[in-house]
Amino acid sequence: MHQVLIVDDEMPVVEGLVEIVDWETLGIDAVFSAADGYEALELLDKYAIDIVITDIRMPGLSGLELIRRIKETRTNTACIVLSGYAEFDYAKQAVASQAVDYIVKPVDFRELEEAVRKAASVVDSRRMEISSYTKASQTLKENLVLLREKLASHLIRGIKYTDDTLKNKLEELELPYALGSTYSLLLVRLEEEFSTENIQDRSLYEYAVINIVSEILGSQFTLWHCKDEHDYLVFLLSAGGSASLNQTQIINQLGPEIQHCVRTYLKGRVSLILSADDSFPQRISETYQSLVSTLLQTVGNDRDCFISPGPVQAVDTGAVRSLYEPPSLLHMLEAGRWDDARTKLAGIFDELQTDWSHSQEHLLEAYFMIAQSYLHLLHKSDKTISNIAPNHTLTSALHLKPFTSALELNRWAFGTLTLIQEDSDLKLQNGRTQLVKKIREYIDDHLSEGISLQALAEHIYLHPSYAAKIYRQETGESVTDYLFRIRMERAVYLLNHSNEKVQDIAAELGYQNTAYFIKVFKEHFRLTPHEFRNK
Repeated sequence: MHQVLIVDDEMPVVEGLVEIVDWETLGIDAVFSAADGYEALELLDKYAIDIVITDIRMPGLSGLELIRRIKETRTNTACIVLSGYAEFDYAKQAVASQAVDYIVKPVDFRELEEAVRKAASVVDSRRMEISSYTKASQTLKENLVLLREKLASHLIRGIKYTDDTLKNKLEELELPYALGSTYSLLLVRLEEEFSTENIQDRSLYEYAVINIVSEILGSQFTLWHCKDEHDYLVFLLSAGGSASLNQTQIINQLGPEIQHCVRTYLKGRVSLILSADDSFPQRISETYQSLVSTLLQTVGNDRDCFISPGPVQAVDTGAVRSLYEPPSLLHMLEAGRWDDARTKLAGIFDELQTDWSHSQEHLLEAYFMIAQSYLHLLHKSDKTISNIAPNHTLTSALHLKPFTSALELNRWAFGTLTLIQEDSDLKLQNGRTQLVKKIREYIDDHLSEGISLQALAEHIYLHPSYAAKIYRQETGESVTDYLFRIRMERAVYLLNHSNEKVQDIAAELGYQNTAYFIKVFKEHFRLTPHEFRNK
């Protein structure tokens, strides 16, 4: 869908275009209007407008100058020129200004509709060009470092990829890591000398440490790094075709050199721990977790330590693993991904049933994690369990009533999730109902004014296209249809129950041009206002 801006200092022209053209059929979901070029520029700064239909001669800023300014900053916006002057010179200037079409007043609506279709096609073509492979590749290169760090973070967190997907990502990100090649992980902890409340300073220290590690190890290894949730730096190292023994020996020699350079040049200390070799990408997450655990259990608060490669084993904590695998249950709930949340719960209970069916402690571990996610979500919405389920089992579970089996916990978890989803859906529906009410109240209160969709949307603090979309979904008619219907109903009432003149009725209904009001009234009722009143 597209958004259109009509710019003309003749309000009857603008009203006629807004009311008569079937914009929705043309793929337009929002129509804005401006009385001059300067107002148009303000709207262009505020909204993502795709097509501008502008008169040439306007006070202050001409249509051609408006188009020139648009093209300086919004190359994807298509422009259509309107003019009451049919001279060829104007057409030439419009073409030179890169307008997609030129239409002479009075406007032939079929001609305008064709011009809008043409403009929409131009916009779509430009969008396709922007999203083309070449542009995408350019954007990819510009963000290569961040995308590499994101993929490394996913791997150490345990997010799974198929072999084909991972190979494609490695190729896209120009990472020379082959599936099955030898790798090791190096964990770097910046010590207390680098502690600072200034995020920028901390980032500079981290950047400097990354450069030191890359400088010392880069001639021997391919390095790929990221930062974990503990603010440790994690490096994935691969020596390519080098033998595993040589790789271990090299790192044993160069690890202390890294620490020496950090002390000398950055006046601080780092602790290093290196994993044993493994086959990429096997056990990356488990190996990373073992390094973190070893750093905590072996190094602790000691500073400037280096633990060389050894038979580091993945740590099996005995925890319910699926509880902690990303994405978390809480993230799914916050995003409203209810089906994914149910899939997550199903995986948790499969593991409980298979591995921990007789363990009350593991049932409690699962309960506390799931309940924490539910309570956090509810409390963020100013709700409590008693609000949505006063008699539900979670209320009694808050008093630490033990669950006797995974099946009982399963019923509680899925039942509570259903209640939370129903409450969320009801809240969404109530919010949309209130939105429709506010839109109608605004229209009723401002009927005598020139109501525009953007003014209405600003009143309810929403984007115009979204406000229009929600209104149509909830009522089955567009905002424009409702505005027109209310105007006609009000017109009928005033014609039948008052002696007001037609021009006064037109003004009261927001029509600045009486002739235009008479025209649309007759098209709707097959009678002019005078004929309707006399009848």
